[in-house]
Amino acid sequence: MYNAVVSSGKDMVAIADLLKKDLLKPHISKTFKLEEMALAHTEIEKNHTAGKIIVYP
Repeated sequence: MYNAVVSSGKDMVAIADLLKKDLLKPHISKTFKLEEMALAHTEIEKNHTAGKIIVYP
């Protein structure tokens, strides 16, 4: 059996609104520069990440 998530524009707007109002706060585990993508992958492969890994330009 295959499950897929279908994103909804309406839901994305609602989530963005909650983020703007500080009612929803994502947990960011670590951030990496784009040049550190290999380090970001290594961090994910450890399977001990609590929160999101962010890669930025």
